[in-house]
Amino acid sequence: EKHGKNPVLFNDTGMWWRKKYVSWIKQALKQSVSGHKAIAKELLDKGPWDLFLMGFGETHTVGHDLYNYSQPDHPLYPHLTDNGKAPDPVLETYEDIDKAIGEIIAEADEDTYVMCFSVHGMGPNFADMLSMAFLPEFLYRFSFPGKVALSSGEVGSPPPSMVTKPIRNAWPGQIWGEMNEPNPIRRFWRTWTHKKLLRGKKHGLWSPYALTQPPIQKDIDLGWMPAIWYSDLWPEMKAFAIPGYTNGHIRINLKGRESSGIVEPADYDSLCEQIIDMVYKLTDARTGKPIAKQVVRTRQHASEDDPKLPDADIVVIWNEAVTDVVDSPDLGRVGPLTHARAGSHLGEGFMVLAGPDIPAGYEFEDMQAMDLAPTILSLMDAPLPDYLDGHSVLPSKVLS
Repeated sequence: EKHGKNPVLFNDTGMWWRKKYVSWIKQALKQSVSGHKAIAKELLDKGPWDLFLMGFGETHTVGHDLYNYSQPDHPLYPHLTDNGKAPDPVLETYEDIDKAIGEIIAEADEDTYVMCFSVHGMGPNFADMLSMAFLPEFLYRFSFPGKVALSSGEVGSPPPSMVTKPIRNAWPGQIWGEMNEPNPIRRFWRTWTHKKLLRGKKHGLWSPYALTQPPIQKDIDLGWMPAIWYSDLWPEMKAFAIPGYTNGHIRINLKGRESSGIVEPADYDSLCEQIIDMVYKLTDARTGKPIAKQVVRTRQHASEDDPKLPDADIVVIWNEAVTDVVDSPDLGRVGPLTHARAGSHLGEGFMVLAGPDIPAGYEFEDMQAMDLAPTILSLMDAPLPDYLDGHSVLPSKVLS
């Protein structure tokens, strides 16, 4: 109530292509950092504290939204930064947070342990589009040979230029406009119609696969994810992509397990191997390199029903290279598609620790996110519960 509403909260939409949004989010991030800093300093002053824990979520927002304005390894970078002459908004945000942390630490007593950590990193978003758009479309084509729902092209031909100036106010709407539509009038209507005519109250989109049917407006959970647009067809598909980010998740429409299963248990193994082979053959049409790093089966046979197993029968781990157009020798080309959020999560984080008895330059080897809580508890001389995973990474001299 005292420091006002955070401007970024629920408003960071990732529209890297909207200059007005980019300008706004830069300033909103500065205001957000300033507000967090003020709140933290005020609360610290009300101590004493045994444990004071806070987070700067601005690194998360700027990494998702503006990574392509920061790092040259993003394919959109040269199109947005005037060859690197524009200021780096990610660096500026980290510098603002760094200064804020310095001011907050200055409020703490000299004998305070200070830990700064992130449980993951940020990098180019190489996975979201692959899992949310490309994989669902290829599985659609796999189940319905000869049919195309999403942006098609000729395999082996030079890909068209990247989409660097999308027209929609949101990525799902932009992808909807890139659905395959041979009728130029309907394609024009889909591309330019106001989003209110395409979206329901729960962010549901008109089914893109209703290309040969009258479109029906419907409300669907997760309707902003292209993967969910195919859901009405899942009962007819041999396999489909489960909506999600990062890794790709494929579910076999197994008879006896799914309510409308069509795949015989005897065909489960061969179908899994067929799909795995298909995924391994997918290539970045701009480089010719494979896009799948590893494709893993989660079940060795159709009857395996351990409740601890994931929903997916096949998990796809993508190579860490950003692409907007993908070729399949069996199913054709998809793309170019508009890039989704510029940045995404990477597995490696960091932890920096300072305080009494912490030796300068000490390195914490092979630390995992699950080790953070035991380490904090050890610094507080608190017992470690038996159920807690991980262990303290403090030097033995500190523990003693």
